[in-house]
Amino acid sequence: VFKKYKLPLELKYLAVVESELKPTAVSKVGAVGTWQLMPETAKILGLKITVAEDERKNTSKSTKAAALYLRDLHTEFKDWLLVLAAYNCGPNRVLNAIKSAGGEKDFWTIRKYLPRETQNYVPKFIAINYIFNYYTKHKLKPTFPELDLQITEISSLYSKVDLRALSNRLNVPYEVMKALNPMYRQGYIPASENAMNIIL
Repeated sequence: VFKKYKLPLELKYLAVVESELKPTAVSKVGAVGTWQLMPETAKILGLKITVAEDERKNTSKSTKAAALYLRDLHTEFKDWLLVLAAYNCGPNRVLNAIKSAGGEKDFWTIRKYLPRETQNYVPKFIAINYIFNYYTKHKLKPTFPELDLQITEISSLYSKVDLRALSNRLNVPYEVMKALNPMYRQGYIPASENAMNIIL
């Protein structure tokens, strides 16, 4: 997705900072999903949030939305560190910090005018990038999810489907079915004229 939108590939690590790669992550202010998108931002970016479905928890769709948002922020700020700050606290707060710093457009200069979380957010992103690129130098070893969560296929459905009934029929534990499809909030996939994806 980041290649497609010509974004720096290092931005993928932002999902680690945001949610530790957990699509079910929810912040205290209502941001949801791998990319921790707020409801208003998600809707502007074309993600559906209904009683039955929250596409912020759909890693594929929310990654595309986050990429578009990051691209838009870069069009506005022309500096990736400012983009990261704006992703965290919102573009208006970054603009206000620039104004408070006398028009300076450098993250390290405006840092003191940003919320404390944002002041630490950019250094945290830099640290995560370092860890992912140099973990072997520090004798760190990655762990991987169980195979049920790695070896998957995407299928499309149009009819309403109960996830528990489907998991019984396919002999797949319901917990695995829910973990693979966290965007379906009520335990079923709603009927739709447009294809609804399910990960199996």
